[in-house]
Amino acid sequence: MLVKIISPDKTLFLAEAQELLLRTDGGELGILDNHAPLIGTLKAGIIRVRQGDVWKEIEGGKGLLEVQKNQVLILLDA
Repeated sequence: MLVKIISPDKTLFLAEAQELLLRTDGGELGILDNHAPLIGTLKAGIIRVRQGDVWKEIEGGKGLLEVQKNQVLILLDA
């Protein structure tokens, strides 16, 4: 799936990934390929992105999450 993580001043991540782990207002959320469509709000914290066997950690503030058609868009406020 294509993952885009954007802050107000730059793109923090833009690449294919196999898995995301993040904190939403509803709790911890894992996203895999072909996830159902989803819109939600994120809590500040670490976003974990898996590419193959490698996990990357991205520090992020609060934000919005959209999952649609095997694409994930995360818009962070800081």
